[in-house]
Amino acid sequence: MKTDRAQKGFVLALSAVLLLCISVILAAFVFLTTMRSRSLATGMASVKAFWLAEAGIQRVASRLKKDPDYCTRPVSLSDSLGEGGYTVSVATPSESGVCVATSTGTVGEISRTITQTLTIRTAGWESQFTEYAVFAGVKNSNVTLRNNSEIQGDVYVGGEVRTMDSSSVSGTVFASRGSGNYVREPLPTPPVPMPTLTKKWYDDEISVAKTYPKGNATYTSIDLTGQTLYVNGKVRLTNASGTGTIVSVGSLDVNGTIGSGVTIISDSTVSIGANSRVSPDVTFYGRNAVTVGNPGIVMEKVAILSPGKVDISSGAAISGVVFADGKITVSGSSVVAGSVAAGGGMTLDASTVIQDGKKLPQRVPPGVTGKEGAVVLSDWRE
Repeated sequence: MKTDRAQKGFVLALSAVLLLCISVILAAFVFLTTMRSRSLATGMASVKAFWLAEAGIQRVASRLKKDPDYCTRPVSLSDSLGEGGYTVSVATPSESGVCVATSTGTVGEISRTITQTLTIRTAGWESQFTEYAVFAGVKNSNVTLRNNSEIQGDVYVGGEVRTMDSSSVSGTVFASRGSGNYVREPLPTPPVPMPTLTKKWYDDEISVAKTYPKGNATYTSIDLTGQTLYVNGKVRLTNASGTGTIVSVGSLDVNGTIGSGVTIISDSTVSIGANSRVSPDVTFYGRNAVTVGNPGIVMEKVAILSPGKVDISSGAAISGVVFADGKITVSGSSVVAGSVAAGGGMTLDASTVIQDGKKLPQRVPPGVTGKEGAVVLSDWRE
């Protein structure tokens, strides 16, 4: 009997030991499987987070192709994609046309951050509009030349072209009708569309300026490098330099020297004072009007834009692009070399417009369709 009981006890103990061993093995297997699954999941989440970060960089590059000025103002963007999302911040170093994007992709609790330098290479202005000295493609818009005015280059007008008082056009005039000293051809079929001045970017900047305390400002000399200056009032500006932007809710008067790369925006009127000197790749935007009405003004390879009108007089010498949704007037022996686009027609009075593609600004400002450029990526790091 003792032998049977001893045997039964031994079997029971052995069974318990075996059960314990099996349990330990199973627990270890489950643990290892779980850890492996977690490791695979973490690795997969890390890979997804990395590519989400890359997606953020590519989104910035895509925007820069269409809007080279995108990185000249504070930028922060985010978006959801798949199982996660990304956030991107863009900083602008002192060098023009270069920005640094830092993008973080996140999936669950896993994040990856990468940094990329982006260099902008613009491809130039939309060819259809700059192939003419004067372009006024809106139906029934008219161009009138008087007092020995001259257009040296081709003209495209949706309405009538008239030359008076020995005025002339040395190129070909494409117009519906007209009379005077020039060679006229019928409008092509289909007609060339009038370029569009998109105001959203400027409206957004002006909306920001309106959130600032009201007050006028005077700047004798200012360096705008890498910054946007907002004024909820009128601005008097003498000298400005650096690749940056100044935005005023009221009128903005310039009377001095403006360095290359400056953008000047007014929700009212931009006026250029006597003897002012403006360097290449400067943009002027006046919602109501841009007025160049003083003697001795010299502006090289600039962009003058207005949803309203543009008035140029008093012998101003301008090269670049003049673009208005309303009427453009050039008078007082002024000379404009480059290209002019007038939605409301144009009047030349004792002045000259010269078609010259070499005088166009290299930088295409926001709101005007340009040929899509390229963005060169470098200095990638994680």
